[in-house]
Amino acid sequence: WEATDASECTASGAWSGVKAANGRESLLLETVGNATYTLSCKNAIGSISKNVVIEVVRPTLAADVPSLSFGNQAVDVASAAKTVTLSNTSRVPVRIGAISVSGTDAANFAVASECANTAIAAGGKCVVSVTFTPSVAGPRSASLQIASDAPPALVLALSGTGTLVRLTATPDPVTFGSRVVGAAGDSRTVTVRNDGTLSLALAAVELQGTDANQFTQTNDCANKTLSPAMMCMVTLQFSPTSAGGKSASIAIAHGGAGSPLVIKVTGTGTSASLSVDPASL
Repeated sequence: WEATDASECTASGAWSGVKAANGRESLLLETVGNATYTLSCKNAIGSISKNVVIEVVRPTLAADVPSLSFGNQAVDVASAAKTVTLSNTSRVPVRIGAISVSGTDAANFAVASECANTAIAAGGKCVVSVTFTPSVAGPRSASLQIASDAPPALVLALSGTGTLVRLTATPDPVTFGSRVVGAAGDSRTVTVRNDGTLSLALAAVELQGTDANQFTQTNDCANKTLSPAMMCMVTLQFSPTSAGGKSASIAIAHGGAGSPLVIKVTGTGTSASLSVDPASL
């Protein structure tokens, strides 16, 4: 400030005391709202007062959701991304610092965002994406932490459950050994079991491969839902139509990762032979 021909200046309002006719002061404003600074100066002729009103605004940052829940997710398979939208609800820019995941299961969650270490303009928005890749079965949790100059720091809860989708077959592979061409031998039964942690819907059960017509199958698995530890059966028969090694596979489609389950099936067709003992009479 600067006052000409003033003999005395006095401060009032948000500041106080006797002030020099000319000067400069630095102020630390911590209270949100309007602050009025009045300077009154006088001399032998009279006095004059001038006011300066300063509005103190605090930056504010809001998230559109309080938490992210990923539900069930197959172990070692990344989920679809879920997002958090950050909104600057103030009239001044908000500076965003580090965006990180903390907690015991932090390694199971990953963050992708261009928000970190940037500023969001007044009224602006920014999006943070999070994915969940469980490393083991069971519940997982962590915290998404967003640092900024808008206190307090935003902390969002992250949660999800790792699930195992595992369909197994015993025996696998299935081996018939040698069979005489044109003759049907004994059957082989394959036990299919849900060794995962969730119910699993099965679809078609099909014989596939070059020699699929050398084998037949019946089953009680197709279009069936197996609860954890539940089993179904596939029965196979080998009836070779020609000599030589034969191979095919049973494919069991299901609703989990790694579908279909493929079970290799092999056998060998042999020609019939006749021998007489003794060789002559």
